Amino acid sequence: MGPAPVLVGAPVPEPRRRVLGTLVDAGPDDVAGIAATLGAHPNMVRRHLEALASDGLVSVTTAEARHGRGRPARWYAATDAGRVAVAVTGDVLATEYLGLAEAFVEYVAASSPRPAVGARGVGRTWGRRLARDGEGVVGMLARLGFSPERRPDGAVRLRTCPLLESAAAHPEVACEVHLGLVQGVSAASGGSGRGGSLHPFAEPGACLLVLPPAAG
Repeated sequence: MGPAPVLVGAPVPEPRRRVLGTLVDAGPDDVAGIAATLGAHPNMVRRHLEALASDGLVSVTTAEARHGRGRPARWYAATDAGRVAVAVTGDVLATEYLGLAEAFVEYVAASSPRPAVGARGVGRTWGRRLARDGEGVVGMLARLGFSPERRPDGAVRLRTCPLLESAAAHPEVACEVHLGLVQGVSAASGGSGRGGSLHPFAEPGACLLVLPPAAG
């Protein structure tokens, strides 16, 4: 139950990030197609793809070659973690949030007799700082690494979590911070900034977020 983890340690080196970004922007492709898009040598692209696949940022599938000749073709696609890596790499505020949030969760959980108190308020403050004009809550969640997916009923599935280890150990702090983030961005984007709910590990492969209502 719950979302997949996201590795947010060292940023993806720029040459690999360009390869990964091509898959995020254009969809699955083979080595030749990626090399043509980037104007790069196929052998170099292949090496970067192998490293990205080893890190879990790219998935590899095999398909029969066209016309039944030659070796089976290998197709590459960005994984959820790969899309997160492209979104987070180079975003100073997102990187700052991830580091501060993890430290905050661990400190409060260890030192406060009522660790949930104040966690949502801290999240709201971060949310207002992280908000961008026109981006909205779902855009912010994608930028921070939650791989949000809207459901037909308006709720949002959070398929990856950049702080999964801390959230699993201390949901009363980490998940309150995340709900506060949502409320802070909602307020900064013209929403009510109140209400909503976050249900950790609610279903296979995701947490479930009910967004705050619109202002009214």
